[in-house]
Amino acid sequence: MRLKVVYNKNTKTKSLVNLIEEGLSMIKMRQERIKNRWSQSYVAKKIDITKSAYSNIETQKRKPSYEVLVKLENLYNLSHRDLLQQVPDENILTE
Repeated sequence: MRLKVVYNKNTKTKSLVNLIEEGLSMIKMRQERIKNRWSQSYVAKKIDITKSAYSNIETQKRKPSYEVLVKLENLYNLSHRDLLQQVPDENILTE
């Protein structure tokens, strides 16, 4: 069960508890991007989409098209199943 993110309008921050809860899992694509020290902008440019579109794919707010998925597979050299697999976020406090 995921907690709702509590956003404090006065300080414009999220509570640490919610940040940790949000970071308990991520998709492998994000983990690989961080491991390669690539920015979201860099990946988006390489696969010819906007940074916001890539961000939405990485945060699972949007599903990639088949064409984008193939480009991601080629860029990361991983299958789509591996790219979209949920993995623990080891970088929660270091990003």
